[in-house]
Amino acid sequence: MQYLKRPVKVEAWRWLFTPDQEEPPSWVTNALFRWPKVGGLSFEPEHPDGPRICIATLDAVAIAVPGDYIVQGLWGELYPCKPEIFDATYMPIRHQ
Repeated sequence: MQYLKRPVKVEAWRWLFTPDQEEPPSWVTNALFRWPKVGGLSFEPEHPDGPRICIATLDAVAIAVPGDYIVQGLWGELYPCKPEIFDATYMPIRHQ
């Protein structure tokens, strides 16, 4: 059998770590207060390996680096996504 992935509407914010960075949406800033619980974020701008955002998922701590997208899924779960995967998987919804 072959299967087609159902379309799922998600929220996403691209973290660039630049001075002209778009403000994060409220679901990102709210997640900062949930760390280290699942769904929480930890912003680590001074990490020895470079700036990063840690995301507590059900499976492990996922790492986002500048340029990655932070995605809020169907059930409110958060996860990082590399730009090339994001672009191949999602397309913007145009609001009228």
